[in-house]
Amino acid sequence: MHTNTLVDEIQYKGLGITLMHMSGDVRPNYTESKYGFIPTIKITVIIKGILKLIPDADVRLKYVEDLNPSTVMGDVYKNAFEYAKSIIDGGYAG
Repeated sequence: MHTNTLVDEIQYKGLGITLMHMSGDVRPNYTESKYGFIPTIKITVIIKGILKLIPDADVRLKYVEDLNPSTVMGDVYKNAFEYAKSIIDGGYAG
């Protein structure tokens, strides 16, 4: 496991999924009465083996989730893995 890897790589349908480089950010929040910012967490999701012609190539995506007082990091990791699985299941791999 690399030092900047958040959790171990998982295998899904023969492809490797790794979560790396977590960072914080904010996004604008517009409502009718006020303007503000919502804190978010960004995770780089790496899917390896997604291109069949180049099996060592990887695709890097950003997963972003809003943070709130009840956010559990384990759930954020799970959601990021589910995001990668949905990309694979959606037929984008090939």
